[in-house]
Order: sequence, then structure tokens, then C-alpha cells
Amino acid sequence: LIVPVVTPAATTLTWFFRNGALRAHSGSLHKYGYLAAAYVCLCVAECCSFTLTMKIAVIGGGPVGASIGSHLARNVQYSVCYGSRDPSSSKIQQLLASQPGTTAKPTQDAVQWGDILLLTVPVRLIDAESVKELASFLGPGTATKIIIDATNPTTAYPKLEVLWNGTSAGELLQAGLADSYVFKAFNYIGWEMMAKPDALGVLVNMMFAGPDGPEKGKVTDLIKDAGFDPVYIGPILYSRHLEVCTVDTVIMTKHIAHLLSCKQHHSLLTQHTIHKICIQLQFGCCNPHSPTAFVASSMTLSRL
Repeated sequence: LIVPVVTPAATTLTWFFRNGALRAHSGSLHKYGYLAAAYVCLCVAECCSFTLTMKIAVIGGGPVGASIGSHLARNVQYSVCYGSRDPSSSKIQQLLASQPGTTAKPTQDAVQWGDILLLTVPVRLIDAESVKELASFLGPGTATKIIIDATNPTTAYPKLEVLWNGTSAGELLQAGLADSYVFKAFNYIGWEMMAKPDALGVLVNMMFAGPDGPEKGKVTDLIKDAGFDPVYIGPILYSRHLEVCTVDTVIMTKHIAHLLSCKQHHSLLTQHTIHKICIQLQFGCCNPHSPTAFVASSMTLSRL
């Protein structure tokens, strides 16, 4: 609701500022009134442009958070802050140095500051107790915020065993933070592709699940600005499918990244083969009831 109202207002006020300054400069009898109006218009326009900046709190400074944060930090529509237990650590300071304009705060301060929270810490949400621990870690600032959950209830790579407990991490997080808007996204693709989403030469889908309300539009825009084609697949219930497909897709994207890094294999990754892999990969996520698509895409990759 802010953008369609504020943008024309800022433009109109800027026009008055320019015309007011011009008339004042030409010696109009009302020059002081024009100058005062121009000053007020400039101040309001500045406030309007500040309102249009979306504040993204990336919780975690690992490769997933850093990859997504780097894309958003280059977009003037976003202000990016990393939430960390120790913002002064050498790891976080190196990250900030590589991404001009980004900042870092203690985790709870970053949560309080952000409009959208991108959760990339290595937690395994498998029951109400684990969600309670995470909520305590994040602090009270999560209320009414959009939370993009990029975590998975799996064991560490390369085993990636799904710790299924009758529900998904996304559902558990929404139940534990009932006054927040939880979306599942960025969880099923390896960070190598997040760092270079255009590496395959085609636009890769990013499936996401969550509430179908006004907040969905903001998440859609963020996914686009991170370099992916957003595809909404349904309510947070569908995070079950996105978490389960992690095993196949993370391993697949890591293999693709390896092949792209090896010059001798470039000739094997023809546009036809890449396109085929991407279609199979995207079909499997868009249609959660067809896991065979992942098997097919894994077999295609194994033949390269």
C-alpha cells in the first residue's frame, strides 16, 4: 500500500520543489514562501524514499545468508543487516568488507531492526522444544514480521537425512511464532547456485510456501531480486515437500557447480542438457506429488 501512494507523492513534491526554487530565483514577490515550501517538500520527499527501503535482517553469516544478502545489498530497494552472536568476529567483518553498505548487529537487535527476517542459521526444527529455543534466540522482535525460513530438518551434508517427525520445520516455526508470517524458501537449492543463480544461462525457479496474503508479494519481490523466478506453491503445509526434496536438489546443484568450475566439462553441459535438467528440477518442486522428476533429473546429471 505504501509504494503506489508514496511514489507519486514524492514525485509531485519534488516537482513543486523545483518550480518553487525556480520562481524564487526569478525574483517572485513570494520567494520566501516558495523557498519554505520547497524546503518542506524536499524533507517529505527524503522521508518518502527512506520509507521505500525494505530492511532485511539476515540471521546467520554462512554461505546461504551471505549469497542471498550479496544480491539484495546491490539493490537500492533493500538495506541488509547480518544478525550474529558476535558481529565483531573476523568472519562477519570479512563478510561486511566484501559487501559494501551492509551492516551487522547482535542477533536480537537485527531481528528488532528488520522488516523481513531471513533465517539461515544451521538449526534443526524437529519439535516444539527446538522452536522454543530458536524463538528465545531471536527474541521478541519477531512479532508481525515476515520470516523466510531457509532451514531444513536434516543431518549435515553429504548425508542429508530428513529428520521427519510428522510435520515440517516450516509448520513448526509458524505454530511457535503464531504472530509472525512464516514462509519456506531458499532451502532446497545449494548455496553455490544461490551465489550465481544465472550460472546455467537460464532463469531457475524458486518455489516457496506460506500464507496467501499481502506479505506474499514482498517475498515474491525479494526472491526475484535474489536472481530467481518465484513460484508460489501453497500454504506453509507445503514446506513439507520443499524440505523433503532438499536431498536431491542440493546434491544436484553441487554437482552442477562442480562441472561448471571444471573447464574440461563445459562442453558436456550443453544448453539442451541444462534446459532438460532445469525443467525436471522445477517440475518436481512445482508438482510435489511427482517425486519421480527428481530421480529422472539425478539420472540425467549422472550421465554427464
